[in-house]
Amino acid sequence: MNNNLICDVNNYIFTKINEDRKIKFKELFWEIKWWRGLDLWSWFTWIYWLLSYVEKIESIDYFDYFDNNIKKLEEILNNISPEYLNENFSDTINFLEEEKFIQKNSEELCINIIEKVGEIKQFNFFNEINNGNNGDYDFIISSEAIECVENYEDFKKVVKNIYNGLNIWWLFIWNILEYKERNSITDDLIKNKQEWKLNPSIKTIKKAFLEIWFEIKKLKLIKNNRWNLIYFVGKK
Repeated sequence: MNNNLICDVNNYIFTKINEDRKIKFKELFWEIKWWRGLDLWSWFTWIYWLLSYVEKIESIDYFDYFDNNIKKLEEILNNISPEYLNENFSDTINFLEEEKFIQKNSEELCINIIEKVGEIKQFNFFNEINNGNNGDYDFIISSEAIECVENYEDFKKVVKNIYNGLNIWWLFIWNILEYKERNSITDDLIKNKQEWKLNPSIKTIKKAFLEIWFEIKKLKLIKNNRWNLIYFVGKK
């Protein structure tokens, strides 16, 4: 497995903010307004999305399948500073300020990130997030991750683990890329475990989450040339 390729793909966060990322901020991260959260395998790009909601939360843990992503994230956190944020994400911070996601400057954002990031660990999301029916987290986020399974039953198992990881009444926030056809690009991604074979449609996603008793607050499809973007917000 080529972990370096996986990290290279995620370097897009260090490029100028585009319309796709603006949509993602507005469709998903605006929903986050609560206390203790978990990001489940959003690659090391998690630190980028965190900018939009770090002011609103008490703490955030991060679990990732790949050790290489953990190391990259820890490297970013060790080097984080107001200068680092301005150098890499100034256009995104300006956008978040304009859209009323954040009110603080880069120095205060940096302090918030350092103080609110909690446990970071390698984790297989087939494992239980907790052992009870009412979990530890007020919200759980996952970006282009939990659909990375081989079949529908595996997908349902992951969804159930997330459901059990949430405190009662709270939210799971997720987005995926649904590829329209198998080709050399998707086969490459599957080989390197950046995509998997299930590739769930919006119909499959709705079926699985309703079977696990999620209340669906948002399920939205945005069509693209090669991929369909699917946004989901579910309530326990």
